[in-house]
Amino acid sequence: MSRADIAQWLQKLRTAKQPRERGVAVANLQNCAWVLLDTPATIPVALEILNQWVMPNATLMRSAPRTSACSWENTIQGAYASYQKAGDPQGERRVLELLSTQARDPGLRDLATLRLASLKAEQGNLKEAIDIARKSDSRGELLEHRTRLLETWQQELKAKKTR
Repeated sequence: MSRADIAQWLQKLRTAKQPRERGVAVANLQNCAWVLLDTPATIPVALEILNQWVMPNATLMRSAPRTSACSWENTIQGAYASYQKAGDPQGERRVLELLSTQARDPGLRDLATLRLASLKAEQGNLKEAIDIARKSDSRGELLEHRTRLLETWQQELKAKKTR
């Protein structure tokens, strides 16, 4: 991955006239960020690409006419994996909030909502995690998993209160 590659995709993103061209440039920038995460020295550059170019443009891409839902969701899921790989929980949370509200697939929205609840629980905010988890699983596909999470978090919350 060279600076020229990144510069090329940034230029294509800036000059794209068609939503499809813009989507291709955003997806390729997300791929560039993923590759940069393999080298510890370039992690800040990868996060900058994700924060300043991929996420804002992916949000615009979602609302643009004639944008494929598949390309938007693939780009966003790639950004999520990149934030996970970089160990950036704030970036993860941003992506999950987008997916939990804007993903076209209800199953993906539910998974994102449950993962968002898990992040809250990991931060020690069990009450908020429980509230978020209760809003998930609109189709009942994750009922068993969601129930287990809720029970665990409620027990932990009770244990906290009794201390």
